[in-house]
Amino acid sequence: MQKKTKKYWKKQEVEELAIDKISELGISATQARTYYKSALDSQCVEWKDWEGIRYWINHQFKPNLVNLTKQDYIEAAIESLKVQFNLSSTDFGTSRQRYLGQKWSDTIKGYLGKIALRKYLRERYKLEITVGNNKKKLDQYIDSDIYYVKTSEDEEIRQSNLKISLKTTKANGIWLDIPSQQFNHSDVFILIKLGISVDHLFSFFKEISVFKDKILKIGQDHKLINKKEAQQLYKQVADFENIIAYIPGYILARNYQNQTAFDYDGNKGIKNYTITDYAGQYIPENIDFIKKQELVSEKSGKVKFQSIGKFTQQNRYVFGMSTLEKYNNWQKDIISHI
Repeated sequence: MQKKTKKYWKKQEVEELAIDKISELGISATQARTYYKSALDSQCVEWKDWEGIRYWINHQFKPNLVNLTKQDYIEAAIESLKVQFNLSSTDFGTSRQRYLGQKWSDTIKGYLGKIALRKYLRERYKLEITVGNNKKKLDQYIDSDIYYVKTSEDEEIRQSNLKISLKTTKANGIWLDIPSQQFNHSDVFILIKLGISVDHLFSFFKEISVFKDKILKIGQDHKLINKKEAQQLYKQVADFENIIAYIPGYILARNYQNQTAFDYDGNKGIKNYTITDYAGQYIPENIDFIKKQELVSEKSGKVKFQSIGKFTQQNRYVFGMSTLEKYNNWQKDIISHI
């Protein structure tokens, strides 16, 4: 009788199994890989624990997915265009200027997050919410992205009892990052991740024939490109696809307000320390504290945050995905109080 040997999976094999499992949910292989890697980076899963990965996919990831359609994108694009000339042209905490196209693209992404939450609450809790972009000059923080609500017990729409702020990031994002000035103005902060490319606006333009029937046609009419070149350029722009949003969780501001303490976790390399989870107030001096705590060399070692390296110098509150309150607490923390 041949002796059975135990199979030891390699990291790459586990990754492919996870990607296949996530792809079964209607997510492209590229975005599935990104979502899986972000779960690894944030220590939501460990690659050696296949049962833990399966549990995360089935009980944390899958129940919190929202499908965003072309119609949702059209709404986001139009609503975001309405406010473009009221938006600041600089990124928060920097002097870097954003041109109109970049601002519009960024605002669309944020509005898609609002639509994702609206669909999520409607489908799971029969809760209707009204969202929108504030048309005032956005020099100060908006305390809530939800204006009005209507529960199954309400006869008509009313103002929300909670100030809920949404933070939208791409699929590879693993941090809920909140400026300190904003933190005390809202009750709940929800993280929403979008399976969206940086060129999503161009894909949308392709979908509505801006390239084929306008730009490329004009190029051919003026004999700047021939038909074959136009077809090649057209194919290089990614096709528009439905967007899968993932809502990994939220934090309640009251649990962290007026506190300077923070928790963190991470991994120590030969020289550097990488923070993979964090919860609480962040000030630049905290990095010095972690350096000393983890015995990182002052001269040659660095402390960095997984995936992003470091934050800007502004004070903020930072939360890793492992820290967030999960979907099974929505009813008691949010729905019953809204």
